[in-house]
Amino acid sequence: MIAVRKVSRRSFVKTTGLAASGLVLGVRIVKGDELRFAPWAGGFDSEAEFQPNAFVGIDVDGTIRLTVHRTEMGQGVRTSCAMLIAEELDVELSAVHIAQAQADPKYGNQSTSGSRTIRSNWEPLRSAGAAAREMLVATAAARWGVRASDCHTMDGTVRHAASNQSIDYGDLAAEAAFRPVPENPTLKSPSDFRLIGTAQPLVDAADMVRGVATYGWDVALPGMLFASLERSPMVGGRIGEYDRASALAVRDVIEIVELGPNGSGLTNASIAVVAQNTWAAFEGRKALGASWEKGAVPAESSSEFAQRLEEVGSAPATVLRTEGDFDAAAAGPTTCSRPVMRGRTWRTPRWRRPCARPVSRAAVARCGPRPKLRSGPAARSQGSSAWKRRASR
Repeated sequence: MIAVRKVSRRSFVKTTGLAASGLVLGVRIVKGDELRFAPWAGGFDSEAEFQPNAFVGIDVDGTIRLTVHRTEMGQGVRTSCAMLIAEELDVELSAVHIAQAQADPKYGNQSTSGSRTIRSNWEPLRSAGAAAREMLVATAAARWGVRASDCHTMDGTVRHAASNQSIDYGDLAAEAAFRPVPENPTLKSPSDFRLIGTAQPLVDAADMVRGVATYGWDVALPGMLFASLERSPMVGGRIGEYDRASALAVRDVIEIVELGPNGSGLTNASIAVVAQNTWAAFEGRKALGASWEKGAVPAESSSEFAQRLEEVGSAPATVLRTEGDFDAAAAGPTTCSRPVMRGRTWRTPRWRRPCARPVSRAAVARCGPRPKLRSGPAARSQGSSAWKRRASR
């Protein structure tokens, strides 16, 4: 459960960058990486009763802003999250501006893996958009003196067909921010979807093509150091011997740090070479000459996995669904739509999925609480006095 705490408007604006927003809605993380819609609205002169963990804001010019707490890696997460908001708000995707969340415990689990982004955000982000829509409609209806049920939204406006009136979201945002937030806003029926389920270009595609998109390796912090990790090639492997003196002798290398496997067992032990630039970190890593010891996990090989797969494949199978007559179709005449079926076996070695890009992470390390992570190159700031002493050696 994320702790509830009061935040001033100044702190909220500083955190979210929504200085010009008239309407801000939040969703918060309840446990793990699960999101729940949290009704909350903050006006220009009001204070939030708690600090939300993902934000939706409407600027006075009608622009929709969304803070995404997951990482874009080409899978389109920044586009798909924006589509969830834009769908319920009845705005074009081009009207949604995306802000990338800095790594912070208030956002909960910010890991991007397992294809969970849409599953965990499907209802919370749509609910945030739907709540905003209902607040805007209620505000327009009150201004016109009509029933909210007689109004509808389209393309960033609230419309009243009977009187042929319409008003932009931006003109309603500041006033709507002080209305009560619906706890259970009505979500659109899938039959009314205009964006969800359609093919949309990535919101970052143009910047990527022009070479102006900011990637992890583009992050540059004052006094930043760089670290390159030599990892154990064995699952659960332990650090054996390595030449610390030779690695430290490389120009601009300032420290060697041993790292054990994490509690999940998904990360092997490694040795980090910390330096003032990437080249020195890479060269120092080469100079380690590290050897590794086997851990508690038994040795594994492709042949062992192949044998186990054959054993599983030859065992009686459980039928989950039966549709049609496979044997009759296989024995029937060959047609263009039913080619000849022949038994074939393919074997491939057991590979870990290779990463298509250099993995990078930036961290700001200071004396006191645990360091905060930023998306970027593996690095530590020299803001910590301990790191300053190491850098002066």
